[in-house]
Order: sequence, then C-alpha cells, then structure tokens
Amino acid sequence: MAATPNIEVQEVDQVNIVVGQYLVSQKNWRPDQFRLEHRGFSADGHAIIVWAIFLEDQIHPVPGGGKSVELHLDRNTQRVVRELGFQ
Repeated sequence: MAATPNIEVQEVDQVNIVVGQYLVSQKNWRPDQFRLEHRGFSADGHAIIVWAIFLEDQIHPVPGGGKSVELHLDRNTQRVVRELGFQ
C-alpha cells in the first residue's frame, strides 16, 4: 500500500506489520481475509487511523459494517490503543 500524504513510507510499513499481527492474534483473521486502508491521523496527531476491511464484508455487506473495524495505533508505543466497529 502506498503512503498517504501525511504518513511516511517507513511508518506505513511498520503500521501494516503491527495492525496485521493485531488482527491475526486478537480477531483470529487470516491475512488473506482483510485489507488495510490508512486514513491519516487522529485529531491530536498521536495515533494513526487504519481501517481493517474484512473482505467478506465487501462481498456480502451487512448492516453495521460487519466485522470490519477502525483501529487507532499509538505512534509512540506502536500498539493498537482503540478499536471501533463500523456504524
């Protein structure tokens, strides 16, 4: 995935690794079941916002966004600090 205008390429690579590991370990998703969209920074600039799109949600949309989630990754600790379901 290419870097967004505000996120450096190196940071995108690290975000992909951390978020991918989170989804595999916490959500039990396989790497071939999702894609990531980098959405920029939180309002305070401390977190990178990533949409984790569960591919099945795109094929068979369900009310409320299905399994797809928005994740906030703390830029200092490189940890997911917030998970929000799609509305």
